[in-house]
Order: sequence, then structure tokens, then C-alpha cells
Amino acid sequence: AGPVTGHSDTLIALSLKRLLGYALSMLALSEQAITCPYCGEAITVLVDGSVARQDYVEDCEVCCQPMVLEVSAGPGGGIAITARTDSE
Repeated sequence: AGPVTGHSDTLIALSLKRLLGYALSMLALSEQAITCPYCGEAITVLVDGSVARQDYVEDCEVCCQPMVLEVSAGPGGGIAITARTDSE
């Protein structure tokens, strides 16, 4: 009996493609230093540099207040991040 081919090869190829996509997306993640707009503490947040513009809410790891993060990623890999209170 020879090696099994066909459907199982397709599933393996799709799994490898998904794994590669996940690994590449992890490469775009970077830690960025910010200052919490509530408590003023310096903290780091994990930012996805593969998305050009994103806004999301993340709690400060020191005071647990909800910060609104505005993230912009430039074509050269530079990242600009602004943290503000949810009432600003």
C-alpha cells in the first residue's frame, strides 16, 4: 500500500497555512510603553502593528480603569499610540 494522498494532504496543507498565518500575525505584535491617563503610571500594552488603524478599550494593569487606545501603524513599521480616558 502506498502513501495516503488527496483529502488528508489538503487538510495538512490548510493546517500549515493557518499556522503560518498565525505565526506571521504574532510577528506584528509589539509591546508599546504608554502612560495611563487615570493614574499616570507607565505601563506597556501589546499592539498589533499589522492593522493600520485601530481603537479599542483596555484596562490599566495598575488602576484597572478602562483606557481608550488609539493605535496607528505606519507603512515603515512605526506605531503611534494615544491613551485617553473613556470620558474624553
